[in-house]
Amino acid sequence: MGNVRLYGATSGYTELAPPAVAPDGVLSLPSGTGTIAKDKESSTSSILTQQTTTSTSYTDLATVGPAVTITTGTKALVTINTELYGGAGFSQAMSYAVSGATTIAANDNLAIENTGVNQIAVCQTFLVTGLTAGSNVFTAKYRVSAGTGVYQFRRITVVDMGS
Repeated sequence: MGNVRLYGATSGYTELAPPAVAPDGVLSLPSGTGTIAKDKESSTSSILTQQTTTSTSYTDLATVGPAVTITTGTKALVTINTELYGGAGFSQAMSYAVSGATTIAANDNLAIENTGVNQIAVCQTFLVTGLTAGSNVFTAKYRVSAGTGVYQFRRITVVDMGS
């Protein structure tokens, strides 16, 4: 048996090649029309300007977000990153809230944090489960333990992981 080529609508192709020795088997495709496989939907948003907060509970900065609206299943990967700094003896944190089909408040379990005076870039990816499938909005939120927190180069990326 040879290779199978799937041609694009206007150009290019993807080739499926069987291994040299393969077990007998049957690949069953759905009848009619439809999607066999779907790429994961993803969305990214950035706010690069430097802004601050003195709030000790999660809040918006002067420019809200960044935020993305994406249709998800019950699971998603959420990556947040920022450069942040403040003063000695207190911390600065960035988290995210979810609204729309699902409601999750920003909290320290979904946060990145800096506890020093040095400006650092921090990034973390979270697997979020238990979402309600549908249109969900993921919005970055910020807090400090005291003093003033400074944030810049803020980004959020969400990848739908299906159900």
